[in-house]
Amino acid sequence: MQAFAVKDANLFAGTYNGGVFLSSDFGATWSATNNGLVNTTVYDFVASGSRLLAATWEVGVCLSTDNGTSWRTMNSGLTDHWVFSLAMKQDSSGGTNLFAGTAYGVYRSSNNGLSWALASGGMFRPRVWRLCAMGEDVFAATEFGIFRSTNNGTEWTGVNNGLTNINVWALTASDTNLFAGNSSGAYLSTNRGTSWTPINNGLTNIRVTTLFKHGMYLFAGTVEGGIFRTSNNGTSWTDVNVGLTNGTVRAFAAAGNNLFAGLARGGIALSTNSGDSWISVAFGMPPGYDINALAATGNILFAGTDSKGVWMRPLSQMTSVRPTLEGVPTRFVLQQNYPNPFNPSTTIEFALSRQSPVKLEVFNTLGQRLASLLNEVRSAGYHKVQFDASGLSSGIYLYRISTGDFVQTNRLVLLR
Repeated sequence: MQAFAVKDANLFAGTYNGGVFLSSDFGATWSATNNGLVNTTVYDFVASGSRLLAATWEVGVCLSTDNGTSWRTMNSGLTDHWVFSLAMKQDSSGGTNLFAGTAYGVYRSSNNGLSWALASGGMFRPRVWRLCAMGEDVFAATEFGIFRSTNNGTEWTGVNNGLTNINVWALTASDTNLFAGNSSGAYLSTNRGTSWTPINNGLTNIRVTTLFKHGMYLFAGTVEGGIFRTSNNGTSWTDVNVGLTNGTVRAFAAAGNNLFAGLARGGIALSTNSGDSWISVAFGMPPGYDINALAATGNILFAGTDSKGVWMRPLSQMTSVRPTLEGVPTRFVLQQNYPNPFNPSTTIEFALSRQSPVKLEVFNTLGQRLASLLNEVRSAGYHKVQFDASGLSSGIYLYRISTGDFVQTNRLVLLR
């Protein structure tokens, strides 16, 4: 998988030479959606309203306005049809600019892709692996380093101070932080790219292919090292690979609490607990083809493959399917409740690596305890508890597990 995208409740996956795949059940089953994109490599997606744009190899930029049923090219002025990345930037004036990163620089469209113009001044037209908008600035990760533009791509300036390797594959922004990744690891910039600091503590595999912010965590996908997670902007990383079937990660996407990872050789994984554990949701996808891109829109999940086109699947099926976990867990884990939001009851699951006394309690956001769901010794293994919130009003609540040295708190949402 090269890229993921989420649009409304649908997930799209882009692939190498296979086009786009779609799922509307969070990846449980997939179907091809290749009219206009047969045997096409898809590297990236960008979604806006009912419009889904795909970055493809040799075909250029393609548009679907009917949830992937059909695609058409949007290449007027786009003389380079080898497109690796797409980004959208909202201007302070209210306008929208689209950017396409290609094998020969950046192109810009100010009319939703109807026409494109070269926008590569100052960057010598390198291969642009990833684009990222951050406020009024646009950043391009290229084979010759990272470039920044403050004027919608008219001029670009190299911003590589501190990078030990300038061939940059991954780029993402979160608040005022900018993160980059390549074969030398991950980097952080807190000053819009003016300087970069390596952030590799705990990142035992430093070949970073993709970066993605979801909730309080930043996730890094690597080559053959799986997925790593940080909650402190890269000061320290932890591997989160329980259940992952393939260690090469090419893309991420999210829909609510559901986090998806696109893998090499046909894998798509889902985590409902911020990466603590993963299950495969690639049933029905052709095996052996890299998943390059994912997108979610409406009620559908889209996936792009290498040489097998665009595939799709309803999201709703995935929310109701829970994996059956067996054996003894390797660590303590408090899972995200499901469904979430809920009304009036929900299920809370947790895993114990050894027999332990367990307290499971519910609190309001002021820290007042509202319910004690469990206070007893439980054996090692996987457990679940029902929580009935019939007596509570709509709002955000917290549930906490305590098992000796292990304490974890998650958030749940009651929506009446």
